Amino acid sequence: MIDSKVVESIRALSSEDKEGFDQFLLSPYFQKGFSVNELRTFFHYIIAALDAPHTTSFSKENVYELLFPAKPFSQSRMDRIMFELNRLVQVFLQIKTYLKRENEVQRLLDWSIYQRKGGNQFPYEKQLQKTWAEIEALDLSLTEGFFKSYQTAKENHEWLSSFNRVKGDLGIPKVLHYLDLFYYTQKLELLNRYQLQQKATLITPSETIQRDLFTFKIPEHYTREHPELTILEKIHELFQPEVPSPNGFRELMDMLAVLENRLTAEELFQVYAYLRSYCAILIDAGFAEFNVILHEI
Repeated sequence: MIDSKVVESIRALSSEDKEGFDQFLLSPYFQKGFSVNELRTFFHYIIAALDAPHTTSFSKENVYELLFPAKPFSQSRMDRIMFELNRLVQVFLQIKTYLKRENEVQRLLDWSIYQRKGGNQFPYEKQLQKTWAEIEALDLSLTEGFFKSYQTAKENHEWLSSFNRVKGDLGIPKVLHYLDLFYYTQKLELLNRYQLQQKATLITPSETIQRDLFTFKIPEHYTREHPELTILEKIHELFQPEVPSPNGFRELMDMLAVLENRLTAEELFQVYAYLRSYCAILIDAGFAEFNVILHEI
C-alpha cells in the first residue's frame, strides 16, 4: 500500500496543504460514500505512517481494521476508500489553485458566464469593467494577457448577442483584435522555442513549420501597438541563420534595454534564457569574447 496512488498524493502535499486538506475533509459536500470520520482517520493514519522514521509498508488489512472495526475485510471497499481519498486530494488542490490571486480573472469570467446562462440581469457592465481592471492589475505575460482579454471580449460578445437588438457590432471587432494578438504572440513564442531546440538537437521540421520559420511575422500595426513584441521577432530573426550573428545579439541587447520595463519578470527570464543560449552558440562558433558577456547575463 505504500506505493499506492493515494499515499503518493499525500506524500507530495506540503505541511500547509496537509493542514488545509484536513480542514477540507470536515465538509461532507465533496464526499461520496464514506463518512468524514472514516476519511480523516485514514488520512491521519497515512500521515503518521509516512512520518514514522522506518516505515517501509503498511497493509490494507491493518488500515481496514482501523476504519471498519469488527467487519470482515473487503478488498473492493478498501479500494473504494483509497480511490475516494485520492480523488479528494485532487479536488482540494484544484480548488486551492482556482482560488489563487492570479486566477481572479478566470473566476470573474466564470461568474459572468454563470449569470448570463442563468438569465440573471445583474450589473453586467460593472462586472465586465472589473474583469478588465483585473487584467490590467495582474502582472500577466503578453500571451496570457492577450488570451484573458480575448476571453473577456468574447464573453461580452456572448452577452450582447443574447439580446441582440440588431444594432451595433456586438463587440466582435474587439474579440477579433485580441484573438489576433494571442494567436500571433503564442505562435511566435512556440516557433522561437522550436528554433532553439533545433540548435540543440537534430530535428526534421514538417513542411508547415519549415515554411513558418522563414515567413511568419506579426503584422506591423500590432507591433506599433505593442512594441515589446519586436523582442520576440528579433529572437526569431536571430536564430534563423546557421551562422550566428554577434551584431544581431547586440541589437537584441539594445532593444531589450529600451523595452524591458514593458515585460514581466517571467518574460525577462525567458528572454535572458535565449540570450544565454545564443551566447553559448557564439562561443562555440569561435567568438570567445562572449564568454565575459555570458558570465554577466
